[in-house]
Amino acid sequence: MALARDVETPPGLGAAARGELRRVVDYYNSTLLQYWAFWVGRTDLAMHLGYHDETGRPHADALLRMNAVLSRLGDVCAADRLLDAGCGYGGTTLWLAEHVGCRATGITIVPYQAGRARRAAERRRLGSRVSFHVEDYARTSFASSSFDVIWGLESVVHAPDKQAFVRESARLLRPRGRLLISEYMLRSSPPLSSGERAFLEPWLGGWAMPSLLTSREYEDAVRRAGLAAARTHDLTEAILPSSRRLERVASWFLPFGRLLRAAGVIGQPELANIVATVRQGEALRRGLWRYVVLVAEKPA
Repeated sequence: MALARDVETPPGLGAAARGELRRVVDYYNSTLLQYWAFWVGRTDLAMHLGYHDETGRPHADALLRMNAVLSRLGDVCAADRLLDAGCGYGGTTLWLAEHVGCRATGITIVPYQAGRARRAAERRRLGSRVSFHVEDYARTSFASSSFDVIWGLESVVHAPDKQAFVRESARLLRPRGRLLISEYMLRSSPPLSSGERAFLEPWLGGWAMPSLLTSREYEDAVRRAGLAAARTHDLTEAILPSSRRLERVASWFLPFGRLLRAAGVIGQPELANIVATVRQGEALRRGLWRYVVLVAEKPA
């Protein structure tokens, strides 16, 4: 299993931004086995939280349900050309092509993920409708006005410069195209205290997230990029079972993780990922963040 420990970065990119990109690649390479053991399913290929409703559907169904809910919020249709920005193993990209019928392109800065996504597309015979590339979603190679939808599902948190991602999305969108961002967003009011922000640090650091924004900050970012005022949807109640499942599994495994780290069996990134997973649940119970979907439109 060959893993790329780096990714090509655009000329002129600052050292700090290059370092953040490398940190994200290293994070996903280091935690690959944890994701596959405890979260990613071979059918859903999901690296995001699930949407739970009154039907009480199990974990795997909730992961797929999130794709369906977001596709409706983003008004995605079969005629759309969609860019899955930060596609992971391509689970959502493939689901949209299969169930909505749109043409979808997935990009990730993690080469191993792109390779797995391509193989999944071949197995499902979707090669004519989807493609996967290793690219930075804040600086892509695609022509302007190439897409009807830019889809960021729990991936924009990894962007060192979130405004740069939104600007690039605005460039790539066709008139009346939509930008969908589905993310962990900080509480807007009252603003987090310095102590509360410090409480979040093990989560942010362990999941290779340079920062989290509030929904108001995302709304400001889309306005600065020239997109129409965003619609927001709070899905916190729907993702609670997923968040609790993550915290429960990580809490159970944490003592073993510390022993394995002390014995040199796993590295610090793997242990930090477990600690971060516990902390996200604790932070949600403290009301420090919400799960919010933002949809903005490019003017005609």
